[in-house]
Amino acid sequence: SLIPPTFASDDAEQAYVGKFKRLCEYLSNLKDNDVSKDEVDVKIRLRGDPPPPKKQSKRSTIDRMVGFHVKLRRGKSDLYEWSEITMDSEFHTKRSYRIIISWLMASSSKIESQIQILFRRCTQFGLNLLSVPETSISKDIFLNPLFVPLLTSVRDAESVSNLRTALTEKFDFCNDGVLVTKPTFLRCVEDPDEFDFPTQRASKNIPTTQYVHRSSGVIFVRLIEDKKGWAVVVFILNHNATTKDSKQYREATNILKQVQDHIADLLRKDTSTCQSG
Repeated sequence: SLIPPTFASDDAEQAYVGKFKRLCEYLSNLKDNDVSKDEVDVKIRLRGDPPPPKKQSKRSTIDRMVGFHVKLRRGKSDLYEWSEITMDSEFHTKRSYRIIISWLMASSSKIESQIQILFRRCTQFGLNLLSVPETSISKDIFLNPLFVPLLTSVRDAESVSNLRTALTEKFDFCNDGVLVTKPTFLRCVEDPDEFDFPTQRASKNIPTTQYVHRSSGVIFVRLIEDKKGWAVVVFILNHNATTKDSKQYREATNILKQVQDHIADLLRKDTSTCQSG
């Protein structure tokens, strides 16, 4: 994922857009035009642009990605190998931007080379590209049994609103897009019947907003809100980073504790207000 910086001015925002356009040019040059004939069309949205239609804003950003094939064969005598690059169809300067590399017919060495080149290109263009785990975009938050997320219930709409603001303005998270979450997490929530989540008709999955920490993407917060404004808060550590670097693990756990303490303070204030009333 590309993590956007904070912008001191409109000029800084436009400079960031220019860097992204250079990346798009590089990615377009990788496209196998024999297989992927359509142009890769990515819409760019700025901070001041009007929000998307309500129906579109509830759709998962994963469902709105665009993609193309990349031919990995270097010579005519090489075996035919290819990968697929999919990326968000919309680039918003306030939100992270996902680029996913998938493969079925390719050697691991060529895929690793392609990934490393992409990282070097992003560094060259002045973009902050981070490796994130599949669990951060999965509908099933328990996808990886070795890395179980932490869940906290917030049964107060005002506290949830305060937390949403604090994530971006106090704790330096940025919006990571709209995802959908399977309701399997409810078995880990006390009194789950008290919640009234909006669900997709066929799948029963729940539209969810997720946030990622700007510094190094070491932690994600998934805010699963119900119709009353209550929420189940899911903390997902970026184990791609935290299992390899003890410093990043300490950073992730420190951010986790700060946000959990903030939630505890909000709930204490809510309890105090109820008793006073």
